[in-house]
Amino acid sequence: MAVMASMASNRNNSGRRGISFAGISFASLSLALLTPASASAVDFDFKPTLSLMERFSDNVSLSATNPQSSFLSEIRPGFSLSSKGTRTRLSVDYGLQALLYSHDRDANTHNNQLTARLGSDWLDRRLVINADARIGQQNINSTGAVGTGNFNVTGNSAETRTFSIAPAWKSRFGNQANLDARWQLTYSDSDSAALSSTTANSLALSLSSGSAFNQIPWALAYRVAGSDANANGDRNASLSGTLGYIYSPKTRFNLTLGKDSNNGTTTGFDQADGIYWNVGVNWAPTLRTSLNATAGKRYNGDSYGLNLTHRTRKSSWALRYSEEITDAYALLTATSAVDIYNCGGNTPPFIVTAGAVPDSAACGGLTPTPIILAAVLSYPQLVDGFNLNRSWSGITTYKTGKSVFSLSLNKSRRELLATNGSDSTYGLVGSWTLRVGPRTSSSLLFNATHSENAVAEESDDLSLSWLLSYQLSRQATGVVELRRVERTSGSTTGAYDENSISARLNMSF
Repeated sequence: MAVMASMASNRNNSGRRGISFAGISFASLSLALLTPASASAVDFDFKPTLSLMERFSDNVSLSATNPQSSFLSEIRPGFSLSSKGTRTRLSVDYGLQALLYSHDRDANTHNNQLTARLGSDWLDRRLVINADARIGQQNINSTGAVGTGNFNVTGNSAETRTFSIAPAWKSRFGNQANLDARWQLTYSDSDSAALSSTTANSLALSLSSGSAFNQIPWALAYRVAGSDANANGDRNASLSGTLGYIYSPKTRFNLTLGKDSNNGTTTGFDQADGIYWNVGVNWAPTLRTSLNATAGKRYNGDSYGLNLTHRTRKSSWALRYSEEITDAYALLTATSAVDIYNCGGNTPPFIVTAGAVPDSAACGGLTPTPIILAAVLSYPQLVDGFNLNRSWSGITTYKTGKSVFSLSLNKSRRELLATNGSDSTYGLVGSWTLRVGPRTSSSLLFNATHSENAVAEESDDLSLSWLLSYQLSRQATGVVELRRVERTSGSTTGAYDENSISARLNMSF
């Protein structure tokens, strides 16, 4: 881990010092860890990629008092590597993004962007090993100047790096019980002082009933997680037992009793423990509808959980609520941003959570090509240590003819257990994608966000984007984008707005 901990900052150093290969070193280390385990894969698919963009912005620094116009050139060479064998699945996407500005040469910079995943199973799928490595850019402060990409010169973004390896073992004791043991080691780092280099590990053990208990299933679970984010280290543990009753093939009731044990450096973290309980119901009246809901007491208050999904031939609906203690790794790998992919043919573009590359099967057997990759997550500011996160999210999609509509709502409140503070966000995101022709598609996106940070600063942000994409060939896509960004209130920055237009060419070879 010393190599990762010593990586230098890219965002905080201008283009004058030349290109740093810290991110590439991280990628090489990650690949070195991933590649040996994927030796059983039959074929590798390697594709060099190149993305070129020219953008004009009338307020490139998102300033409320001194807006500056600038032309921006982006050059992003990279590669994608994928492999799928009988035991392993490997995917790597890396790009070195260079940003060149006309208004100020000192603003020129570069960013490393990496997503690497490995999944493998051994010994008749009893042993599973997953690994993940990421490099990206993240907003530091939710109420600072926040752009909808990483091209704005705000001083409010930092390069972040994560790595995890997670082996798991599964055993079956006839039809009596099943054992599931999982261990995960994670590393998180950033170029911002708000998030220090952190190593964490967690162990999860689960013993659940087998098919012999067809009326009254049961489960015992233990999880412990530790982090060195604070000087003395934090430790979060949970022990629980669940007893179920299967009322019918479609309905099941559960009763859970457990205890949280936290040992940390702040009173907020230590107090988020104690005995907890909940009652729940799992209801699946049809193959298209499912409901999982719980209610009880936890974290010194009322506690709830909800996961409701429903789909029809043309639409899908989901409503979720969760409460959980998360660490820095979970923050950096959160997927609140979206990517847009083109599948070619007559399929409208895919709008997916950041990092969730559509499978080729969903694209009619074609390889999905990125149109716009969201480089900056819009989640609240970077923080160290464990946090208690309570979040609502709802999303619906509707397909008709050549159009796909989507609308999502989200609300999140975090108790910052390392500092006894809190922050929150509220968001509304809507999109409409239309297949204009065999090679042409249009996407309209709207995003409204309200943020409040730990020192009572607030901001309201709006953005509206229109994209027109054209598939020049099987391996090349052109995209034109018009974008409007507004901050209507913000104690940190004041109100600002930005208008921009860009033309992008994405190629693979």
